[in-house]
Amino acid sequence: LVATVDNHPIYIEAEPIYGSEQTTSLDEAVERAGDALEQARTTIVSVATSMVGAVTDLANATQPNEFTLEFAIKFNAEGRAIVAKASAEANLKITMKYVRAENH
Repeated sequence: LVATVDNHPIYIEAEPIYGSEQTTSLDEAVERAGDALEQARTTIVSVATSMVGAVTDLANATQPNEFTLEFAIKFNAEGRAIVAKASAEANLKITMKYVRAENH
């Protein structure tokens, strides 16, 4: 399957599960996958923006020079992107490193 997010192709592997029956057309599956990936992108940007905002709100003396943020996202049966409570259930693991710009 190929979904498009921001005009970039995202290739998705889909395998039928033994004993299951097809309930979604290929076009619907691609649309759902694209929507889920867009939700994941929005979630990643929101979490990163929130964390950087929280750090920059700290008094200058207590601001770390850098920090690493790690979280996971899973996709539920409805195709929604959700921040996972445990990395074992995640479909995507996101690791970001923030380095504070030096003031000149």
